[in-house]
Amino acid sequence: MPDRQGDVFGRSRVDARVSRPRHHVPQPRLERRHARRGVPRRPRSPRSGWDVLQDQIRAVKPTVAILGYGMASSFDGEAGLPKFEREMSTLLDALPGLAGGPVRVVIVGPIRHEHPGPPIPDPTAHNTALAKYEETLRAVATRRGAWFVSLADVVGGGR
Repeated sequence: MPDRQGDVFGRSRVDARVSRPRHHVPQPRLERRHARRGVPRRPRSPRSGWDVLQDQIRAVKPTVAILGYGMASSFDGEAGLPKFEREMSTLLDALPGLAGGPVRVVIVGPIRHEHPGPPIPDPTAHNTALAKYEETLRAVATRRGAWFVSLADVVGGGR
């Protein structure tokens, strides 16, 4: 991925390399830059997001977890609700064990889409799906004794 940081003339490094091919324009190596900061670089072997999340929870050992889920899953529509609820339950069941103790949980519902007007498509259909995912998250939070924050009520005029 090219670095878009500008040089002294306001051109990007990529532009400078094209316009002056004989001159060396340093391109940073992201992996080395992250390693210097103590951030582990991405594993070369493909791992599932669940495996990575588990490793992160084990490393941090949180006492409070703020979970913001629902937007991406909502594109599966109503058919995806059972799977979504199952995966949320799996995460909530695993949290205390991975963290090494009790974890207070705050579940944040998805934000609704606003309609700025044409040519942007009307988001009403997707907002309906989002409302169902929010209801599911609210029910999960209630059953688990977790806090629930509805961003739909705060942003975008609510229901």
